[in-house]
Amino acid sequence: MILNLNPDSKLALYRQVYQRIKERILSQELTPGKKLPSKRLLAQQNGVSQNTIINAYNQLLEEGYIIAHERKGYYVANIQYLAQPMTRDITFSLPNKTSASLLDLSSSSADSSLFPYPAFRRLAQKAYHPSSNLLAVNRDESRFGLSNLRHALQNYLKQARGVHCHPDQIIIGPSSQWLFQVLFYLLKDHREIGIENPGYQRLNPYFKSLGKKIKYLDLDHHGAILSQSFAKKSLIYLTPNHQFPTGVIMPLERRQDFISWLAQSPDHYLIEDDYDSEYKYSGHPIPSLKELDTHDQVIYMGSFSRNLSTQLRTSYMVLPLHLTQQIAQIKDLISPASNVFNQWILAQFILNGQFERHLNRSRLEYKKRRELIIDQLIHVDPKVELLGDQAGLHLLFKPSLSFNSHQLKQDLLSRQIQIQTLADFGYKRPQMEQSYLFISYSHLPQEQIPTLISQIYQVLAIQTFV
Repeated sequence: MILNLNPDSKLALYRQVYQRIKERILSQELTPGKKLPSKRLLAQQNGVSQNTIINAYNQLLEEGYIIAHERKGYYVANIQYLAQPMTRDITFSLPNKTSASLLDLSSSSADSSLFPYPAFRRLAQKAYHPSSNLLAVNRDESRFGLSNLRHALQNYLKQARGVHCHPDQIIIGPSSQWLFQVLFYLLKDHREIGIENPGYQRLNPYFKSLGKKIKYLDLDHHGAILSQSFAKKSLIYLTPNHQFPTGVIMPLERRQDFISWLAQSPDHYLIEDDYDSEYKYSGHPIPSLKELDTHDQVIYMGSFSRNLSTQLRTSYMVLPLHLTQQIAQIKDLISPASNVFNQWILAQFILNGQFERHLNRSRLEYKKRRELIIDQLIHVDPKVELLGDQAGLHLLFKPSLSFNSHQLKQDLLSRQIQIQTLADFGYKRPQMEQSYLFISYSHLPQEQIPTLISQIYQVLAIQTFV
């Protein structure tokens, strides 16, 4: 059986053999029950090695196109019930909500061009190998996270953030919202929660939908201010290591204020969202609130959204030990956590040191973007005021030119640039907060930065002289 193979093709020879035989089976040139040439004969007929034929036959066997009879050889299978390839193109279209050329400066997720594809590809091959036995993982064992990822995170958090915990205290889930559901099941009597203002806009409606009473914590140049009085059973949500969106890093004295608040009641809890602590570019690292917590009342949260990819759908939290002991009571109320294959891959990625190397590479790249933005801003506007530029994947700046924020956003949008002001993140919107512009540089290539800053200031200048 001559297969007309092309040795110069980029497609491996065994894939060509597989494709040629599969095509003849699908076209019924090779009918069910027909005996195929032996491996040796087919190799001789086509001038290839027997291993090439063996690999092709094995692929056809796995997919059900042929069957093997011991001591007799290979035969064409009855493919009547096999899923057949599509014979026509089907085009699916979705509404085009955002232009592909729109430059969105409000999103701070990780840059996909920095994702370590080769390392993940190699680990994925191991994860999806039968020897990994991941398909046999017990549903209850993995409900709150795969054991090896918990151990990997325990070691990483201890080394990188000074968070000391037992692996069983780490809960892994597909999103922060999922983790909040777990937490609020455990703390169902805690109806009151304090959140930063300005802060994450999605938290306010989400917490309200879960029946929480919201109290807003205003900010100053040290971060959130503990000016509200709270019920005995209450929570506070903070981003102290790089406040979102202002970028303020809370100093040690202010952190001690919140640690003291915890000591006022054993039913006070503080949620520390350490969403992008890996990206700090100057100064000494400040201890996490969890590291300062001597009462075991801080719930530490993190994710892989900003340092790897949102598509991994993997977040985690470290519970106080006494809450961990209650987790068995709610396990039947919670759906299982993230995909076990992704968790296994992440665990190996952390344990073999590749995560640390990725963070070092990406930190260097983001630092270059940050420095270029700052240089360009100061170049075009020496009196510009910067805010939150020491860490993270975004910064805010206040131009020396006065402007109408609504008109500025509309004018920039006409140039395919989407930008927000600090006021857009607030629950109360003071006029002064409209003068700070928010720029995320996580998706901003270095070569685009000078043009972007120039365009923003062109529009600002037009407004000034109108």
